[in-house]
Amino acid sequence: MRGSLPLLLLLLPIGSLAQGGAKAAPCFWSNDFETGIPLDWTISQVERQTPEGVGLGEFVPAFTLGTASTANVGGFLPVIDLPIGNRFIMANDDASPCNCDMGDVSLTTGPIDLSGRSNVMLECRVFHEMTLGSGDVRIEGSTNGTDWTEVWVVPAMHGQWNNLYVDLAGFDGSPSFQLRFRWSDNGEWSSGFALDDLCLRERFATDLSIVDVRMHDLNGSAFNQTVADLEYTAIPLEQARPLVVSVVVMNRGTSTVQNIGAQVDVSLAGNDQGNFLTTTVIDLAPGERDTLVISTDWTASAVGIINATATLTMGATDEDTSDNSGIATMRITGAGWDDGYSAMSCDDRIVQGMLGSELNFIAANRMEVVNAGSHAQGISAVIGVDSQVGEYVRAILMDGNFALIDTSTRHAITQADIDLGFGGGSIYLPLSLAPGLPVGDVMVGLQRLSGTGRVSVGTSGTGSVGASAFMAGTTFDITWTTATPMVRLHLSELGVGVPESSTRNGPILFPQPANDRVHIRVPTDGPAIHGIRIMDNAGKVLFNASGINAYAYVLETGSFANGPYILEVLQGVAAARERLLIIH
Repeated sequence: MRGSLPLLLLLLPIGSLAQGGAKAAPCFWSNDFETGIPLDWTISQVERQTPEGVGLGEFVPAFTLGTASTANVGGFLPVIDLPIGNRFIMANDDASPCNCDMGDVSLTTGPIDLSGRSNVMLECRVFHEMTLGSGDVRIEGSTNGTDWTEVWVVPAMHGQWNNLYVDLAGFDGSPSFQLRFRWSDNGEWSSGFALDDLCLRERFATDLSIVDVRMHDLNGSAFNQTVADLEYTAIPLEQARPLVVSVVVMNRGTSTVQNIGAQVDVSLAGNDQGNFLTTTVIDLAPGERDTLVISTDWTASAVGIINATATLTMGATDEDTSDNSGIATMRITGAGWDDGYSAMSCDDRIVQGMLGSELNFIAANRMEVVNAGSHAQGISAVIGVDSQVGEYVRAILMDGNFALIDTSTRHAITQADIDLGFGGGSIYLPLSLAPGLPVGDVMVGLQRLSGTGRVSVGTSGTGSVGASAFMAGTTFDITWTTATPMVRLHLSELGVGVPESSTRNGPILFPQPANDRVHIRVPTDGPAIHGIRIMDNAGKVLFNASGINAYAYVLETGSFANGPYILEVLQGVAAARERLLIIH
């Protein structure tokens, strides 16, 4: 039988776990807006208007608190929901309580005492796409609340939060320093920007940090079809290629650092595969970042999780080594549920957003075939939760120039498909011909067919420009998106009607997402659980339990904040890592 069937959270790749590590020094002032806006902050007021631009005489704050769902209520501020359910502050001229003219709006902190402080730096994250004609975000500082100095113009970045590091050393010692964030919609009801996780800290003289680790060449181009260096979170064993690791390093200190490199230790399924040295950076000035790349000659020879652990080397003594290492993870897949049905994917598996339309569209990812002989059996995709029941979709496979190779049959979206999307579960659509794949690029997509209701696909993680495409309308105009569609290629066919419990040999977590507790079970015909660890996305251990010796364990999660975590289950000499999503 060939038809569509659900994939109940395939527990696929873990992806990059090193996204910055610990901060170089503790924040002496911070705000994450989870408990509201401080009373001593000042927010500019704006007048509500009719759609024709007529003032209503009612003035409201230009900045409000909210989540990704409230930000995107009008469709023009698609803030990525990471961590899940996180609250932040935003200016949004297309959502309640506006429509408003936001030609020049500002958010100003209360006074901050910098007496005795030196080498102060601001760290924060901003969602700022600058779409549809909207203007800049500018960061300003003042020592008296009257005279303001511009210290940073925030660059636009599509489809992701941008982590900022802004030098405020010029304000050291001020007893009444204030920060101000300004934005303009340039007279358009178009968009907005979001702000979160503010931190002021003092910098060390010598302080390097690993801010990212990736299993591909970050200096490459997705449009270069002659080199296979795109980023994946899962690759079938039959398409494994020599491992490339990129390590992004930043100088968070005040002194130039010389002779910077990194050692990358690689393991597969818990077994060491060797260590490799990256290229060396001669020097790195304060505030600068660079990418260290290692092209290894090592290729995975078995299914399992690849861990690449990077550790910095340098020609000086780092005053804070807590952020000098990072981990990237990718899964090598094979046939069968336990090995991921030979999935090739580039998403992070945790739903962060949605990409869709009421019009025809194709949401697709570029994938590289490096070895001849593979057959494309099917495509799985996460249906967005705002999709309409009864609308038709199909899987579509194209070559690197968007010429059709094969499709699945038409599939009418069901409520069960949408319900799966809430937890990141996907549907599987078998391709009609199961075609052989030539060496080169293919585009793997979900196509929304004719209809009147909205259809969307979940997105997760960010990729290089050129790696993911959204083609909409009757002419399928291409928009290169950095928000990665949750669409995956499978090189082995999925069994139909086979229950999850009879095929999965690794740890099973339920429910997903978890609220106050999560149940962890392993098969009783194998090793028992003897240890459990919970880590954040930077690899920091938040929970550690040992001496369990059981096949089932209940982990209380009520004290954990909303968001994704890494759960590590220790059995015998093996360790299995799975994604754990917590939403209260």
